[in-house]
Amino acid sequence: MSEISEEVQQGINDYWLTSGIPCRYFSCLKESINHPWKGHAACRYCTRIEACLETHLMAAYQAERYGGRHIYLCPASLLFWCSPVVFSGLMQGSAVGGPAVICEPDSYFIEQVRGFVTDLDAFLQEVDLLPRVTPQRARSLANILLAAMLSVSDEQLRRIYESQAIHDQQSQISAYIHGLKTMEGEKRSDMEYPMETERELLRCTYQGDKREAQRLLNELLGVLLYTTGSNLEVVKSRILELVVLLSRSAVAGGADVEQIFGINYYYLEHIRSIGSLEQLARWTDRIIERYTDLVFDLKDLRHTQKIRKAVNYLKEHYGERFSLKSLAGQVGLSPPYFSSLFKVEMGRTVTDYLKEIRIQAAKEMLINSSMSIGAVSDSCGFEDQSYFSKVFKQHTGVLPSRYRETGGRSVPPDGGVYFT
Repeated sequence: MSEISEEVQQGINDYWLTSGIPCRYFSCLKESINHPWKGHAACRYCTRIEACLETHLMAAYQAERYGGRHIYLCPASLLFWCSPVVFSGLMQGSAVGGPAVICEPDSYFIEQVRGFVTDLDAFLQEVDLLPRVTPQRARSLANILLAAMLSVSDEQLRRIYESQAIHDQQSQISAYIHGLKTMEGEKRSDMEYPMETERELLRCTYQGDKREAQRLLNELLGVLLYTTGSNLEVVKSRILELVVLLSRSAVAGGADVEQIFGINYYYLEHIRSIGSLEQLARWTDRIIERYTDLVFDLKDLRHTQKIRKAVNYLKEHYGERFSLKSLAGQVGLSPPYFSSLFKVEMGRTVTDYLKEIRIQAAKEMLINSSMSIGAVSDSCGFEDQSYFSKVFKQHTGVLPSRYRETGGRSVPPDGGVYFT
């Protein structure tokens, strides 16, 4: 389907009309990939066309793979959400809501976009006209868009999501049980309940780290099934205890108390009708997904502040040597989650951004001090002088010694003159 169908277009139009938020179709097919925001509103001033397309494409794949909707930021920090459009089991494209604004533009926002907009004042004027949405509303808008696309997409879409989710979960649980059998033989009763895994699961729920929480859940389910001989009623009782703990972690992580209690009532009522371990596993996975979503509502869409805090920390401590784990700990996020959010927000990895800060500091030291190159390298946090010289040349085109000799000006290979 290289062109959008009438049904999909009508669904998009209805969503736009009822929500008041722009909604457009984004084709994911190689032969017809499009850029529906080029030349529209604030987007027409952005020069990161290729990066923008890649962002929307990856968001569509994320939505297809994880729950049917995805909320994300474009390179210009504008908010979007999408849901896949599927026919014959194949994603043809996605319906994309936005752009919108989650927080008011400030000096940091302006600093980040200044370098890749053609007219900053005009861009900011257009941004000022975009809808403002709260985190909760963004989540609701994404859910409604998913419902709209499910109604006009292939009926196979919902079955694909559900069957794939069940298959993936059962595969993980089976693999973990196989590993237990390999290590322990058939001594099920001798195995202790993995409290450390449970504590880690509660921590991930608290942080809204959905994927890691679901992985840890499958480990716990594997242990429970293995040690109880897959006794459904025994496993149910242990899961009920776990759900209570998870709900408390979600509340501590910022989820709304009343929403959590309402979900608990519904799920705990529903568990009575569960008649198989497969259904129980999927049921528990959905609880994890919903709890972390509620934490996500209040935290993840406000991650801009956390990333800004991390950026400020990097600028103040660039001369120190620290790990991604320690940096993520500064803002209360897991390392993988922090790394992903940082790249979305800043348009480059933590490592690349830190190198830029260190190189900029090194330039100033080379010009304004008599420190040796080795001392500059060490002061800027590089492992050794050789690596510093290599990175410096990658960023400036010249070695540190040449940069100092020319006072920040050097002669490139083509004979011209450039300034760094």
